[in-house]
Amino acid sequence: MGTTINRQQILSRKVWSIHDGVGNAGATCTDYNCASLLLGGTDYAEATGTLWNNLDLTDPWTMSVWVKVDWTQSSGSRTFINIGDDTGAWNDNIFRLYFSNGGTNLNRLIAEYRTGSARCQPLWALHSFNATCGLGSNNAVGWSSANRGYTNANDFTLITVTYDPSLSASLEHVRFKMYWNGNDLGGAYPNDFNPASVTFPTGLAKKFRIGANIVTNTAGMEGNLDEVSVFSGVLTPTEILEIWNGTQTPGSTDGTPDNLLSHSRAGDLVAWYRGENNLLDSSTNSNTLTSNGTTFDTTNKA
Repeated sequence: MGTTINRQQILSRKVWSIHDGVGNAGATCTDYNCASLLLGGTDYAEATGTLWNNLDLTDPWTMSVWVKVDWTQSSGSRTFINIGDDTGAWNDNIFRLYFSNGGTNLNRLIAEYRTGSARCQPLWALHSFNATCGLGSNNAVGWSSANRGYTNANDFTLITVTYDPSLSASLEHVRFKMYWNGNDLGGAYPNDFNPASVTFPTGLAKKFRIGANIVTNTAGMEGNLDEVSVFSGVLTPTEILEIWNGTQTPGSTDGTPDNLLSHSRAGDLVAWYRGENNLLDSSTNSNTLTSNGTTFDTTNKA
């Protein structure tokens, strides 16, 4: 277990962080980046287990994923990470990190906890953060394969989201922060609705899915996801920049994946899916993914 003692974990009488030291990350290549996961819109990979079942609204965490956009400028949502209950509707007891370009939510990066229509949902309008994202200031010309904004040299953007329950007394959008290539996107638009009714309890059987919604594989990712990581704590901006592993200045292209077992917060690394021609968890926790249509891309990688 990491050395950081979390107040919420003590109060809930459980330990979500199950990482114990560092160990063998499995087969690697010299640059820690041999391949990525290729998803075609209905593909996904998922894991089950105690780690996800024990996650609840009192747990602080950081999630990060490298994204290569291959969707066109069209209406719809593209899901990167989804965690939740698969026995009800798609929006019952879930966390979701996704991009939306539908309805009134044009060109939005979104993180949310949700139970039905009740939600804690901050929205980052990417065109409003043009200086950080490089996507232009027109919401009608959003994030797409024709407008990838700031990426690294391989056309991947690092998306990182943190959740800090100590920032508010009850569930609220202010608990979330979002980063683009290691740069803080700042304040989000609050789109919460009855967040007190959101449930995401400890012990509820949950799935961790990459690339699509829980229950159904709608709102699927089109393109590549790489180096998906989960830390059981809120990383600082400096520690998030370590994942980018490059220059922080917006527009810099030198970010590249590195060995997260050498990260300064490796003791809090609870899942790390590298997609290096396998679906293994390189965090030492052995939460192996199972595939539903995902393939490996040795050409397009972060």
